[in-house]
Amino acid sequence: MFPQWPCLRANAERVLDALLSQEIPYGRDGRTVPMGEQVAQHRLTIRHADLKEWMQKRYPDQKPAFLFDGLWTKPISLGGRSAGWPASEVIALNAARIAGKSDTEVRELVRSLESDRKKVLIGKDVNLLIRLVLLASVLVKSLVVLAS
Repeated sequence: MFPQWPCLRANAERVLDALLSQEIPYGRDGRTVPMGEQVAQHRLTIRHADLKEWMQKRYPDQKPAFLFDGLWTKPISLGGRSAGWPASEVIALNAARIAGKSDTEVRELVRSLESDRKKVLIGKDVNLLIRLVLLASVLVKSLVVLAS
């Protein structure tokens, strides 16, 4: 069972069929490759955004939690078809999960992180970036202490 996506086997077969018919862009080790390029099965990757877009078009009535639950911040475009997340957000979200925060608390953290990101991007609070970096540093130190 995979509670985040009921009927996993049937849905995995749909995704595989979409890959074989080139409906979903795919990549090797996280980097998108041209359609039709051969990729070893163990290195095959699908970008979260591409899978989500395909699901919205092909199966608009299905909203698997791992794609649509709001438990992660939105990716930032890195150019082309690449995307990533600020390290401070990844650290903060991982720390929240390790600390046992509920889905509701994590969603609130996501809203807060995305709000803070917008402030940084539009220049309303330049010091916020410094605070985010400091927060990431504190969280990393906390995780090291927890791990030892």
